[in-house]
Amino acid sequence: MAPTFITLFLSVLLAGSAVVNAESHTIRFDNQCGKGTPTLIIGGHVVSNGSDFTSSGPASSGIAYLQTGQCLFNGENCALTEFTLGNPTCAGCGSSVDISLIPPHALNVPTAFSFFNGCDGQGASCSTPDCSTAFFKPDDNQVQVACQTDNVDLLITFCGGGSSSTPASTSSHRKCQLRAKPLLQ
Repeated sequence: MAPTFITLFLSVLLAGSAVVNAESHTIRFDNQCGKGTPTLIIGGHVVSNGSDFTSSGPASSGIAYLQTGQCLFNGENCALTEFTLGNPTCAGCGSSVDISLIPPHALNVPTAFSFFNGCDGQGASCSTPDCSTAFFKPDDNQVQVACQTDNVDLLITFCGGGSSSTPASTSSHRKCQLRAKPLLQ
C-alpha cells in the first residue's frame, strides 16, 4: 500500500509543478486617447479588442495598434507595435518588442510599450512621426527592445503623456521612464 501512496503523491507533485512552470504572457492596453479600439492580432487572428490577453505559451509574431478608423487589418496607416514574447531558451532568444512606422505604417497616435513582471520599465515610446525609437526601414534593428525574463508581460499605451507602466488597472498606473535597448545579438 505504501508504494501506491508514494506513486500517487509524486504524480500529484509533478503535475502541480508542471502547472506552476507553464509559460504565459499577458498583453495589456492603456488607451488614454479617449477614442479608438486597441487591436491585438496573433497568427493572423484578432485575439483582443482592448481587453487583457494572456497566452498559454509563447506569443509569437504579434501586432497591436489603435484602430482609429483609418487602420487596415495589419495596422497599415497606423503605428504598429510588433512583438514576440517567449521565455529565453538561449542568450538573446527571449522576448522582443518594437514600434514600426515602415510605410505603409504611419503614426496615428502616440504609442509606447513597456515590459512588466520582468524587465520593468524597459520599452520605448514614439510621439512624433520622425521619432528615433521606431523602425522606418527593415534594418533599423537598434530600436528593438529585448527582455530575457521568463513569463514577462507587455503594456501597450496609446496617447500616454509620458509612459504608464504597471500591471494594475489603468486607473492606478505609476509613471516610469522608458529606455530603448537594442536586441541582444
